[in-house]
Amino acid sequence: MYNRRAAGILVGVLSSILLASCGASSGSSSGLGTPTSSLSTATSAPTKPPVTLSAQLCQAVSQSEASQAASGPVNRVLDAHDQDEELGLDRLTCTYADVSNPQRPVARVITLFVIADQNSTAVFAKAKQSASSNAVSALHDISGLGDAAFGGRILGSSDQVYTAVEVLQGNLLLGVYLNRDDAGALDAAKQAALLILTRV
Repeated sequence: MYNRRAAGILVGVLSSILLASCGASSGSSSGLGTPTSSLSTATSAPTKPPVTLSAQLCQAVSQSEASQAASGPVNRVLDAHDQDEELGLDRLTCTYADVSNPQRPVARVITLFVIADQNSTAVFAKAKQSASSNAVSALHDISGLGDAAFGGRILGSSDQVYTAVEVLQGNLLLGVYLNRDDAGALDAAKQAALLILTRV
């Protein structure tokens, strides 16, 4: 989206063009299952395994859920694993795209996952600072979402405005970017982030 995000978006859009022209199958899923122990007792809740960066994270949101959040069609889900150069950490980018016109694919929803095993609070602060430098309007802290969260309107590649929500939960940094800029977009991005956090 903004400078440190642009690589993930470009990879996603280019991948969508390649996949559309090759006739690759699209990914879809209603979400990730959370394993639980059959030996759980009433006093101990099942714990989730640690999050790892894998293409399976892109299944945390289905195509129909992404379409609803973006208020537009989604018919392809793409993943790209690369390096977030500003943060110096591995990143997984999931692009929920409309590739019905292969010459003009549209990235409707983009989710980014980064694992910060050391000093995740400082890494999140750096991500917020980076987002602020390309914000169309002031970013706002969001309470009740993960350990910390912020959201607002971000200027992305090709001067596209995205509604963004970034969340820190434990050592996971999650970014949700919607290719829409209307009154309900921030709430939709928050709902998508909350949905993802409950599934990963």
